[in-house]
Amino acid sequence: MLIVTPFFINKLGIEQYGIWAFITSITSAFSILNLGGGEATIKFVSKYIGSGSRDDVYRVISTTLLLNVILAITSAFIGIALSFIIGEGHLQNISDINKQNSTVAFRYSIGIFSLKLIEQIYVSVYKGFQRYDSATKLNLLTKIIVTVLQVIVVASGGSLNEIFKFSFYLVAVTIGLEHLFLVKYLKGFKLQIANFRQSVREVFSFGLWAWIYSVLGLLSSQLDKVIIGLYVGAVELGYYSVAIIVYNQIHTLMSSSVSWIFPVISKRNKIDKELVRKYFSFQIRVIALGTVFILFVFIFRGEIFKLWLGEQTYMNSIGFIVIILCVNLLNLPSIVPYFFLNGGGYIKLNTLLKVSIIIVDVIGVYFGYQIGGTIGILLSKLISPILIGGINRTYIHHKILKYKALLSGFYLNGITYLLCSVFLVIAGGLKSNLGSIGVILFIIFGIFIIPTLFFLKREVRINF
Repeated sequence: MLIVTPFFINKLGIEQYGIWAFITSITSAFSILNLGGGEATIKFVSKYIGSGSRDDVYRVISTTLLLNVILAITSAFIGIALSFIIGEGHLQNISDINKQNSTVAFRYSIGIFSLKLIEQIYVSVYKGFQRYDSATKLNLLTKIIVTVLQVIVVASGGSLNEIFKFSFYLVAVTIGLEHLFLVKYLKGFKLQIANFRQSVREVFSFGLWAWIYSVLGLLSSQLDKVIIGLYVGAVELGYYSVAIIVYNQIHTLMSSSVSWIFPVISKRNKIDKELVRKYFSFQIRVIALGTVFILFVFIFRGEIFKLWLGEQTYMNSIGFIVIILCVNLLNLPSIVPYFFLNGGGYIKLNTLLKVSIIIVDVIGVYFGYQIGGTIGILLSKLISPILIGGINRTYIHHKILKYKALLSGFYLNGITYLLCSVFLVIAGGLKSNLGSIGVILFIIFGIFIIPTLFFLKREVRINF
């Protein structure tokens, strides 16, 4: 999707691309029906593999698969009902014909989402078996096939409706094939309904908190796009969505490099001294590699994004992209703690910590929009990783890892704090509002650089 975004913008126009982004955001709201089946599958499959109980592995897979089939049917019915009001749906500054077309596109989008609920379990089974290579290949292959189809439809002059329609048919076929491959991989697997209630209770003991976490994440990630779509317009949302694509690709790349930690810790079922050492080792690696990569993207942003987006789209979206690179930087230290807490059985704590972040995000988005419009919304995304993220990581270090260094959660961000402020100054210029914010942040964050260097020196000496 990242590579072909400029192609879609050029062929469809920024308005239709913005409508596409808006439909995707509204469809994502249906993730409230995703009750954590994928995360529960990874957790309990890896746990029962560790204890050698193959029957329990099959029982868990049967339970989560049946639950997600039920949820898929439910979301499809609800989506169809809502589609009758989406056409009126309240996007600003778009033509009547595009409002009508958005209704049909939304129905197919809901259908795709429903099928993806089922696919989620198939992918999670491979992760539970610690076959991240198979899970990654499956995920990547599906995305590539769907993207290629979308490119063909758009190149042939197809409309937004046809993009969603053909994507729905293709996803349905691929999920059928995935089911056959999974049955072959598990060798003898059959759906089980015995002890279904007991299995549901077990799944929800973990999955319910995972669901709450995902709903909170959904609110945080989609609220901004919905506000821009409703009150600013599809064109602005289109340019904004380009920046969000950049963020998602970088964050996913960094997360995937350590996501295998989750089933490994689940299998051991505890966080011991060895894992604490690995925690800081992984933290330093992810932050270092992520910082180098993001710094490279920022330095060569003109060459990269002009070549990728074209001159006009680049000029209209680069301000958003620079700020989103700052958000990427500040969120690097949050990646490893997420997988460690979930793997160690601290999903409830992970969720409660997420609540504090969401509260700040929602307040920030509201006031950011009131003060600075779309740019204000993006700048508000810097608040929670700067303030709440550091507090939460310090709490995790003290309570879970028994690491007592004062404000250790903030030290991990010291260098990224400074780089973020430098990005804003360079991109906006000293005389701009953006540059002024960068200067203020640089002065404030300068106090963290010395303790950061001492902290990193100590951890590198211990863990490397």
